[in-house]
Amino acid sequence: MTNRQLFLLGAVALVMVVLTAVITMERPETDKGFLRGSYLVQGVDLEKVETIYLEREGESLKLDRVEGRFVIRDKGGYPALSERVNHVFMTVAGIRVDELVTDNPENHAILGVDGGEKSTVVRFLDDAGEPLVGVVIGDRKSDEQGIRMYVRLEDDDKVYLSDQIIPFISTDFGGYIRENIFEGDKTRYVRLKLRNEKGSVEILREGGDFTVLGLQGSDGIDEEEIEDLYNEALSMRIVDISPETGIDGVTYDAFLTVTRDDEIYFQVALGAREGRCYVKAEADADFGDGKIAIYQDESDESLREKEALLLAAEAVDSFNELHKGWVYEVDESYLSFIEKDLLELLRQSL
Repeated sequence: MTNRQLFLLGAVALVMVVLTAVITMERPETDKGFLRGSYLVQGVDLEKVETIYLEREGESLKLDRVEGRFVIRDKGGYPALSERVNHVFMTVAGIRVDELVTDNPENHAILGVDGGEKSTVVRFLDDAGEPLVGVVIGDRKSDEQGIRMYVRLEDDDKVYLSDQIIPFISTDFGGYIRENIFEGDKTRYVRLKLRNEKGSVEILREGGDFTVLGLQGSDGIDEEEIEDLYNEALSMRIVDISPETGIDGVTYDAFLTVTRDDEIYFQVALGAREGRCYVKAEADADFGDGKIAIYQDESDESLREKEALLLAAEAVDSFNELHKGWVYEVDESYLSFIEKDLLELLRQSL
């Protein structure tokens, strides 16, 4: 396990401990009635949560804890982003009630807390699949006190208004992954090379200027068209996820290599099947002999250079750790990267 993995698991554990301390505090004696400003969820040990169940508008998502982190069950156990899982815990644990609205279940549908299409349901389950707590978030109410939301515990008929708007909780797997193959500041990507069965082209970026190399007949191409292709390649968005073993019959006929200003290069293989575009991704870099030694009398400039190498090596490991063994479906427009003549590709608006 890498230092980065240990750090992420430690961060998740710290959030869980803090939130558990908040919501397991002893309830005040007046809790049998309504206490304005109290937490909706109390008495739950979040460290015992093994599954997070999310539902809205008939669609559901399950996040399961595996070896200390949460993964997306319906996507073959693809790792969920720790910060977005923490967002779910913090949102639920942070709900405070401001006003008791009703305890009549006949009013639930009107307020959007009946578990129907207007509701967001969040359920924390233990290792036996039994609910530790369930929360139903309903409609908004806007008045002179601001925007508040109707909310109730799933096993309680009492409906409250929260003291403030409750942050959005995604029930789509896309809310728990990095949505794009290429992340971060797009201006850091300085070189792009695309190769398919009809040829290859390389685009260099220096500031706001773009240069096309290795493609005969590209002299008359408008720079805006070059930039459009460059940006389209860097905007490659994940539509669906599958384990590599779960996607058969795909031949990868095109290869996109994008290099960053720290000399990390990201390699994406593109393949097609039944009108859909699939990609596999990995990263690499040239780190010389792979050894980075720090000496006592080393200059600040040299230390900065070695620090940059260490950060780049960590970025490569992080990228490959996430993407190894997975195939992504991307928008069908990227089929043109596989099928089209590259000069034609540069001259079209994707």
